[in-house]
Amino acid sequence: MSNQVAAHGFELTQSLRQCCEEESSDKLKPLALHNFASRWALSLEGNQHVVHLTWNDGPFHGDVTMRSDDMYHSIHGATRRAAEQIKRAHSKRYDHHKPVRGFAQAS
Repeated sequence: MSNQVAAHGFELTQSLRQCCEEESSDKLKPLALHNFASRWALSLEGNQHVVHLTWNDGPFHGDVTMRSDDMYHSIHGATRRAAEQIKRAHSKRYDHHKPVRGFAQAS
């Protein structure tokens, strides 16, 4: 698993780095089907704390941007949105209308 964390416009603290790495390994990696990788870009835009998360799970990939008044809130919000994207991407992988062993799958 590859996690990259970068800060733009301020010094990245160990606690922010650790928070991003824990969110990736504890909440996003368990949802992955393939080799999971994430790239976090933390920045400040005026009074807003901005987190841009790019994730890759084999053929699946996505990116999320979250803004709030608190960096940790932005990190957790980006994780929630990325988890939703991962679940949605994986559900689209399967044809839910195709019969399985003679029975149609329930939606």
